[in-house]
Amino acid sequence: MKNIVKLFLPFVFLVFMTACVRQPEPGSSQPVDGSSAGRQSQQPETDQSLLIDSNTISRALVWSMRTDCDITSPQFDTFQLIVRLAVRQQPEYCYYGLFPTNEKRETVFRMDKCDRMLYEIFGEDVRTAESVFKDAGVDVSDGTATFSTDFGWGVQRYCPGDFMSSRFLTDQNQVECEFELFVPVKDAQDPQSVSDGYYKIVYDIITENGHSFLRFNRMEKKR
Repeated sequence: MKNIVKLFLPFVFLVFMTACVRQPEPGSSQPVDGSSAGRQSQQPETDQSLLIDSNTISRALVWSMRTDCDITSPQFDTFQLIVRLAVRQQPEYCYYGLFPTNEKRETVFRMDKCDRMLYEIFGEDVRTAESVFKDAGVDVSDGTATFSTDFGWGVQRYCPGDFMSSRFLTDQNQVECEFELFVPVKDAQDPQSVSDGYYKIVYDIITENGHSFLRFNRMEKKR
């Protein structure tokens, strides 16, 4: 009898330990459009996908900066920004798959998704996506705009260097992206740009309904 008890003790102990493991509650994960599935299970300050977001969003922001503004108080061409944020090459990127293509290889922009993206990056005080698209001469029907995004934006623009590096700021709920900024040469006969040194864009990490995202805080020159 003692031998039988000894035989079954490890099995009973294993069942007990398995029962003590906390199982996730139904509905506790709230992925957004499938692109950020699994990201909510991590603490924002350790979620490495936020660094991918920082690099990708920063590149789009720099390319979309208006050349008639102060670099450290940037203003953005919002229509260009939305189009540039429709990145399809990085599955880990938070807005990956947000804007699919149709059978004509045109990009499908739903205004509610554009508004959500603009809200996450800039907060409440931002124009509606529909007004941005209409001002750009793009037709919006039933809350959707569909067009080819394979077009150029011109060459006299701000642009980031090839290398961008993002990191979490110590003891702060923020992410910083560092890059070399190239600025257009005014009055140049041929389109030219020169380096203006290294800059950084700082984002606040915002968490709402279990979903963490980056919100633009400021852009400044590295000292």
